[in-house]
Amino acid sequence: MEWPTIITVDDDGFIRELVSHTLNQLFPEVICVDNSASVLDYARKIHPELVIMDACLANADSGFQLIGEIKRVSAATKVFLLTGYSDLNSLRRALRCGIDGYVVKRFAGKELLTAVRYVLRNQFYMSPCLYGHSDAVAAPARTLLN
Repeated sequence: MEWPTIITVDDDGFIRELVSHTLNQLFPEVICVDNSASVLDYARKIHPELVIMDACLANADSGFQLIGEIKRVSAATKVFLLTGYSDLNSLRRALRCGIDGYVVKRFAGKELLTAVRYVLRNQFYMSPCLYGHSDAVAAPARTLLN
């Protein structure tokens, strides 16, 4: 059986370790990096199936910008945000950048593996807490772009 290659990028070492530990329960091919240059290098060379990343990286202009850069160098790579942002504006911005999923960090313990499964099956995943916004409904998340 061939396992998907997953890259997690976060400049917080504690978060990288937690994500890696959680993912390793089901996926043995997890690469952890702490900066945008490293994830782009891996995306160019190995074309991972999935990149899980923070929206704010200390050494990047914007995690949101990085989404598009990853998609440009590895079009088939799925990307989802694991972020502290739980506001609708950040979700909309991520959707415009082509995100494949959106997980709010405070719920990562409960949602991370589910989100990974969804995204690897080409299904969009969004933290359910975001459905609580007055103009967010349980319709496909892409409708939030309007």
